[in-house]
Amino acid sequence: MKFGTDPVAIDRLLIDVIDNKRKQEGAISVWERDMKYYSPNLADWQANPNVNRFIREPGHIEYASTLGLGVYDLAKIQHTELTL
Repeated sequence: MKFGTDPVAIDRLLIDVIDNKRKQEGAISVWERDMKYYSPNLADWQANPNVNRFIREPGHIEYASTLGLGVYDLAKIQHTELTL
């Protein structure tokens, strides 16, 4: 669980968690844009979890930071990790 006062910073940290888990499971990155992974066909989505129904746009997190809604730069995000 992650808690914070900056939603952009939390999302920035979580996008790495999500992408790392996808890599562990053999799925393509959320940043993948190659059209070879895109198909509008339902059968393709069901047969292969690496087929995208749409082009993912995780860039919205960085864009939110440009609007002053929070911090995207990992070097500027102050956080503490506690393991229980």
